[in-house]
Amino acid sequence: MLDFDVSKYLSEISHAETQAMLHELEQGQSESMLTPRRSHTTPAPPGSPQQTATATAPRVAGRFVNMDENDLRNFVDQNENINTKKKTLCHMKLFEHFLNDVNELRQMHQIPTTELDSHLSKFLICVRQKDGSEYQPSYLRGMLGSFERYLKRHRYGYSLISSHQFAGTREALKTKQKDLKKKGMGNKPMAADVITDSEINTLYETKQLGKDTPESLLNTVWFNNMLHFGMRGGDEHRQLCWGDLKLGYDQELEREFLQFNERQTKTRTGIDVTNTRSTKPAMYAEPGSDKCPVETYKAYKEKRPVNFCDDEHPFYLGTVTHSKTPHQRDQWFLRAPVGRNKLFKLMKT
Repeated sequence: MLDFDVSKYLSEISHAETQAMLHELEQGQSESMLTPRRSHTTPAPPGSPQQTATATAPRVAGRFVNMDENDLRNFVDQNENINTKKKTLCHMKLFEHFLNDVNELRQMHQIPTTELDSHLSKFLICVRQKDGSEYQPSYLRGMLGSFERYLKRHRYGYSLISSHQFAGTREALKTKQKDLKKKGMGNKPMAADVITDSEINTLYETKQLGKDTPESLLNTVWFNNMLHFGMRGGDEHRQLCWGDLKLGYDQELEREFLQFNERQTKTRTGIDVTNTRSTKPAMYAEPGSDKCPVETYKAYKEKRPVNFCDDEHPFYLGTVTHSKTPHQRDQWFLRAPVGRNKLFKLMKT
């Protein structure tokens, strides 16, 4: 069907013309037939009632927002992942130091392909960390990705990943990665350890998890969301709103559950519209357990400020800090989101 609003044009054409165009549309005519037909009459003289009425008539709202190049760039910048932006900036500064060392005064996007290919090849072979140790193979590949983003932004016209002009750069990276692998690198030494059941029990026993204090309650809802919904630390938690979790009841299992309506994530950014979960993740109640995630959620809801559980309200709230052992009747949480740094460091602490 055609995506077209005929009513927008009714004020500009006569009733007879409207009926004729609708008849043509019903007969299968193209969308172009809906262009308003204007009579070839002589324009009204200046100051006439007809011209005054035309001048004062409200303009029909357009379907497209006005946007210039600066608006477009700002929109892209604001929606770029902040960690990706920081990483790109860090890698570009490192490459600029390298260019200064080899007496190259031009910026990356100003250097011709042949010279830039040579510079990048040498950089990937020679670069080291501040303490003189080698970078991990995957980190070098990440650097190349940052350079690619920078050149695309500056409309360089060639790709480090696919253009034959940078075959030397790709070969240097591959050779360097093989050499690092021979040295035993590339085995993900920074991978996180899996938390065990005994460690979880210890966290509850030491009151770091539980429902006894604002801090432990906040820690617990964060931990449950990470454990059951697979949420990464950081931005995914920061973007979470109260309405993203919905309490439901499973008639078959006769048990309550919390269902998560996922927003943008690191692995599902929205670029690929087909990359979605086949089913919404959920965490189920554990009747009789002091670790029941649904009961923890209800306790957290009860302790939130009055009228601060609307869908758009932040999920994680700042804690009241006037007492480490507040009474159950005291206010536990503020009407404001928890601080960014605190939220990002919850698991570390």
